[in-house]
Amino acid sequence: MKLILVEFPWQAIKISENKDFHNYIIVSTDPEASYILKKNKLKYFETEEFCNHDALWSKYKDITENSLQITKILDKYLWKFDNRFKNLQWNFFNDFHYMFKISYDQLYYYIELISNLIQKYNPSEIIVADTENIKFDKQILIDSNVSLFKFLFQNLIEDREKIKIKYLSKNSGKTDKKLSKRKLILEKLKNIYFKLNFYFRYFSTNPEYLSIGSFEINKFKKLYPQESKKYISYNHENIKYDKSKKNWNHLNEFLETLKKDDEFNSLTNYKKIGLNDLFFQIILLLTKNFDDFIKEYYKSKKIVNKIKPKCLIFQTMTPFYSPNVIFRKICKDLKLPYATWVHGGYSGYSLHGWDVSDYRFCTNHISYGIHLDEIINNKKSILNKLNLQKNHKVFPIGSPRFDFFLREKKKNKKLKKNSKSTILYSVGCYEPRNQFYFGYNRKKNFSQLWEFHYQVIKLLKKYEDQFNIIVKDLPNASGLWKNVLKDIDAKNISYISNEFSFTDLLKISDLNLFSVLSTTFFESLYFDADIFFIEDKDEIDSNIRENKLKNELFYFSDTDQYIKELDAYLNEGKFYKTKKDNSKNYFLNLKNFQKRDKLLNQALSQIVQKT
Repeated sequence: MKLILVEFPWQAIKISENKDFHNYIIVSTDPEASYILKKNKLKYFETEEFCNHDALWSKYKDITENSLQITKILDKYLWKFDNRFKNLQWNFFNDFHYMFKISYDQLYYYIELISNLIQKYNPSEIIVADTENIKFDKQILIDSNVSLFKFLFQNLIEDREKIKIKYLSKNSGKTDKKLSKRKLILEKLKNIYFKLNFYFRYFSTNPEYLSIGSFEINKFKKLYPQESKKYISYNHENIKYDKSKKNWNHLNEFLETLKKDDEFNSLTNYKKIGLNDLFFQIILLLTKNFDDFIKEYYKSKKIVNKIKPKCLIFQTMTPFYSPNVIFRKICKDLKLPYATWVHGGYSGYSLHGWDVSDYRFCTNHISYGIHLDEIINNKKSILNKLNLQKNHKVFPIGSPRFDFFLREKKKNKKLKKNSKSTILYSVGCYEPRNQFYFGYNRKKNFSQLWEFHYQVIKLLKKYEDQFNIIVKDLPNASGLWKNVLKDIDAKNISYISNEFSFTDLLKISDLNLFSVLSTTFFESLYFDADIFFIEDKDEIDSNIRENKLKNELFYFSDTDQYIKELDAYLNEGKFYKTKKDNSKNYFLNLKNFQKRDKLLNQALSQIVQKT
């Protein structure tokens, strides 16, 4: 028996073109590759057919605790070798746990897949993609162009010779770097602007509160200019993970000590596959920047001591924006109160947005609506399964960011609309390749629900002459859905990636379709158009479904029922069937649309007093 593990669309194309591969067991890990195989009528399997979601979700607590323990061990030895962190009592690697977790979870999932495939088929040969060795993007996450299967088989500790591993190579081709260079220049200019703006206000004002990268505070200041003087926004980045920097002086000793640690080796070796090499590369990139982090800590501490803020407001606790880590450490050292203003609205008990990082490091949460309080305090919440801090306090204020975007009902003149009703389908569930993580209790989450998206688009084609239909993709997504529309000859369905903002599209839409309760769902509640969405029944409490969403939102937990009811809705052709007063207040606190300033003042006062 022979297997092919497909990670990239180019592999699927090569397999489709070569009949010698058609008798192999083909397993796809990529939605676009799956579509290519399906289009070419090749038999293949999705990963969920071998990796049972319920079985893996039952291990979620253990998997998370494993990656947490890895960072705990790293901090133990960090304090041993670097007195700067020991003297500051800084658990640096714990602060960066989320980066380790994503790599750990992705590799864990693939090892489970490999193990189950070998057990089922006992293959004599496995073909994987031949790519560059492991490398990381600017957020220290595994690059999406790297084959993780190649890495895993190269790090198979035992039985390496029992299975023959072959490699499939991509044809070389030129890459266009103009767009990426332009993007980097724009990011640099934006960062310079934010930095100059901060220091101008730093020397010329006397604010009460310090915002760390909060989009909501940025827009709040524009909506309530009379309140603006109370807030100063720190939105620039001072640390870049430069691979060319000199290595940390203690790096070799540190790594040699880790190699001798039995617990660390046990945690980073799973089912005869060693993961040490990958984690050592993450450690290398982080340690190269130790000097910068120490320098920025003391520099930022002087800023805080000069401003003397009553409270700090963060966008999130995740480490992708380094000031989150630095200023949170300062808050801890100076015993300053702080809160996070939740980006997007969590809608289910698994709290998948930042995989509970915000709840590990913070107990004060400013939310869009009261829904968050009910979710995290429900016995079904994932927080009850993890050993996290308790006593979380939620302050439902709303979203000044959405208020700002939507206060002008003026439509984008470039968006043409005729007399037909408009249907907007927001394609969700996208995850960059190699960056899957456990944290969403939803079946087929790994394959990004692509088959369901395909069903919806096929149904919409049936009505393309009757309605204006827009498929809205994410700006950084693949070209999958654009290709699907072309393949099914949906000439009258518009595909939009980043040509128009989602807000502009909502202003012309008469029906909004979603596959997940993401941030786009919350924004759509500002409008009167009907809403279709799907969510696992275990993620939404029955009381919420029956009392708060019933007769206001078209909610489904079954994909077939979603398609059936949507077909009936479009066939009837009547829109604006529901009013969403309860939903708008529950998720967005829209009854207090004009009182965000008063609510924020009250919330911050309570947070300060609590501390």
